[in-house]
Amino acid sequence: MAETRVVSVRPLGALDGSEGYEVQTECSTSLLGRPRRRFTAKNVIFSAGVMGTVRLLFQCREAGHLPNLSTQLGRYVDVYKRQPANG
Repeated sequence: MAETRVVSVRPLGALDGSEGYEVQTECSTSLLGRPRRRFTAKNVIFSAGVMGTVRLLFQCREAGHLPNLSTQLGRYVDVYKRQPANG
């Protein structure tokens, strides 16, 4: 959906997502507040490299919504295509 930003993804019921997910969105261009919408889905697919995806995943993990996300999340993201730093 155009002009829509996902602000939260959380499992319904069990934390492993076996019962599906709730996805909350908001209008990304609204001048009169940002009304949220709620969707449910059996599965959710995140597209790596899309604007805001890594930030959304960090927020979901830190809020406890997706606690099983790897600690490696974001470690090798480099928009300039440089070699990853050792460390």
